[in-house]
Amino acid sequence: MKSNTSKRFVVDASVVKAAGETEHPVSSASRKWLNDILDICHRVVITKELSEEWQKHQSSLARKWLTSMTAKRKHVKIIETAPPSLKYGNLSEKEILAIQKDLPLISAALSIESDHIILTLDKKIRELVRKSNPKLETAILWLHAVEDSSERISAKKMPSY
Repeated sequence: MKSNTSKRFVVDASVVKAAGETEHPVSSASRKWLNDILDICHRVVITKELSEEWQKHQSSLARKWLTSMTAKRKHVKIIETAPPSLKYGNLSEKEILAIQKDLPLISAALSIESDHIILTLDKKIRELVRKSNPKLETAILWLHAVEDSSERISAKKMPSY
């Protein structure tokens, strides 16, 4: 990826969990994304909640990656994020619980410290946000670690919120 434009990503725990040293397509794609974020001038947005979730699920490769990101001061720590006001009217109770589980991810992406970009392997959360809050869904650039290559980030339209 050749871009001079630095982006601030919110990386879902699903990506840091999957990033490993195997050649499995999910592991390989997640690893490539993390390495591209590290090697290019990008940064990662971290909240207390995201950090705790990462620590529960991260691979050894992701742990080394975060250490490198921290050493290079390529992380943005957010002390507190305000949860977005969401509408749950057309969601089932199970769907509401699923979306509430990922509120820290969405809150971090909507913060002023972020560029409103979420890198994830979870398609379900985006669909739930689309179903319940279509304007919010379009305010975030949702990147799937396997389906979206890091080379295409500069070509994607950045959201405005």
